[in-house]
Amino acid sequence: MHFGLKNVGSTYQRMVTRMFELQLGRNMEAYIDDMVIKSKRIEDHLVDLEETFSVLRRHKLRLNVSKCSFGVATNNEAEFEALLPGAQMVRQLGGEMVDFYCDSRLIVGQVNGEFEVRDERMQKYLNRVKCALKMFKSFKVRQIPRGQNAHADSLAMLATSLGLKLLRAVMMEDLMSSSLASVPTIGIHNIQVGPSWMDLIITFLKHGLLPEDKVQAEKVRRSAPHYWLSKEQNLYKCSYSRPYLLCVHPEAVEPMLEELHEGKWAEELPHVLWTYRTTPRRSTGETPFSMTYGMEAVIPLESGFLTLKSKQYSVEGNHHTLLDNLDTIEERREVANVKMASYQQNLKQTYDKGVKLRPLMPGALVLRKVVGTAKNPA
Repeated sequence: MHFGLKNVGSTYQRMVTRMFELQLGRNMEAYIDDMVIKSKRIEDHLVDLEETFSVLRRHKLRLNVSKCSFGVATNNEAEFEALLPGAQMVRQLGGEMVDFYCDSRLIVGQVNGEFEVRDERMQKYLNRVKCALKMFKSFKVRQIPRGQNAHADSLAMLATSLGLKLLRAVMMEDLMSSSLASVPTIGIHNIQVGPSWMDLIITFLKHGLLPEDKVQAEKVRRSAPHYWLSKEQNLYKCSYSRPYLLCVHPEAVEPMLEELHEGKWAEELPHVLWTYRTTPRRSTGETPFSMTYGMEAVIPLESGFLTLKSKQYSVEGNHHTLLDNLDTIEERREVANVKMASYQQNLKQTYDKGVKLRPLMPGALVLRKVVGTAKNPA
């Protein structure tokens, strides 16, 4: 119940993210109206539940018992296991367009790209499903209420109800092993690298573990929110200008620089310059591109996301906006010059705070820097 409050959903999501900060991505996933406790091993499930309920009791958050279900976290695998042979069967029958129905909102969201998959095993299932769906000209994966999924549930329970008299023949297939067991392995040449500063942050983001040293643990805890670990296990840092920067292992820096000097730098230079020209300067708050052309640039990646700004875009309205920007460009440049002067003044004041005044009198001894190999500086 939202009691007339606004943005209840986003406020609740931020609250849950704050509460379960150390569990998210490790043994728990939190969504808008659902929380899932996931355990890689059956014997760890009770420990993960105990950790979750201790957080709930500490923050005095109560659950609706009628909407809670407990059990070993294998239902998602069963959903994928049913989806894979279903897609193969439809393709063998010559189907080119297919609609899949599933009562799991999590699975539907992951297949459609709405939810992120953080579990390594579920990611393997998702990759196999996406490869299978590429065989069709068009496909849709939709969620249906569980009440409307009774027919599929009955088919799923046939293995334990063979004594019933069926009105029609139903073909059944028993899967004795996981579909992932048949995935061929590919040999990978591993490059051994030594430890680095990235290891502590990756361990904390992936497993929630901190170093034993309290000072070092606090340092990792403070810096971890500024980093993001992708599903490919690449570490990124969120810069102050907001783009994510890839963190490179120190031992891989030198080979990378060698490749750049061999000629790849010329290929990357336009992208680097474009990033520089479209990044707001701290001194002025404006981008060099906007100060030159009077308008901001839209990067190709931004145009691929559906936002309120892109949804309300119109050619005529955009044309008038560009004309307004050109009319006010001189004023914006003057404001940028004022900000630049203020920024330089603040830098000077900060630098001058570390300068100690020492008045000199005639005959005082001072140090003189000798440049080069001059024997007699006088």
